[in-house]
Amino acid sequence: MFKITKNWLYQNSNGGACSKNQLQILKLSYPLKSGWRDRLVGKEITFDEKQQFENLRKVIPTKNIIKPKSSTKMVLDVYTDGSWWQNRQGASAVFLVKGEWFYITHYADYGTNNRAEMMGAIIALEFLKSHPNLKFDVVTIYSDSQYVVNTINKGWKKRKNIDLWQRLEPLVDHNLVNFVWVRGHDGNKGNEIADKLANETQETRIATTKLTRVIL
Repeated sequence: MFKITKNWLYQNSNGGACSKNQLQILKLSYPLKSGWRDRLVGKEITFDEKQQFENLRKVIPTKNIIKPKSSTKMVLDVYTDGSWWQNRQGASAVFLVKGEWFYITHYADYGTNNRAEMMGAIIALEFLKSHPNLKFDVVTIYSDSQYVVNTINKGWKKRKNIDLWQRLEPLVDHNLVNFVWVRGHDGNKGNEIADKLANETQETRIATTKLTRVIL
């Protein structure tokens, strides 16, 4: 079963305005009561229903919907990863922009594997927040850390790393961010690049804070 999140709902509809067919999948119908979107968060649907809903996102009627200034959504894909060994922590964020790869990295002399994974997402979103000229409608973070993705998407209880969660959560609110889990070491190009950069940063103890083009 798939749990509905606010980010997923908004990403796969016109800012949360669902089509009639999408509402039927969610077992809703017009007229809608106030707060219906908030009540959907956490509701479970089957993965078949999830796929049907996503397939309908391009056929949303525009009647009674405020049209955006541009019909083209600016979407940014970011692959993050972390590496930790013997108190050396490396993290990376790899941005896919118009078919080209760019990255930043972070290094610390302490940490854990989970903290390294979290830092990958943090440095990505902090970079975007500090560069307001980089405007995107949706930012998708791809991570092979179930700890990071499921804590965000499924509300796993935060027992450790509270200091980093306090940094990460406001950044998620600042952007329309969607977290997606990808299997590590499975041939995913973005994940492989992020993994290599995180490991190199952990080994060399040298971070790259300026956005740099990936040389493939």
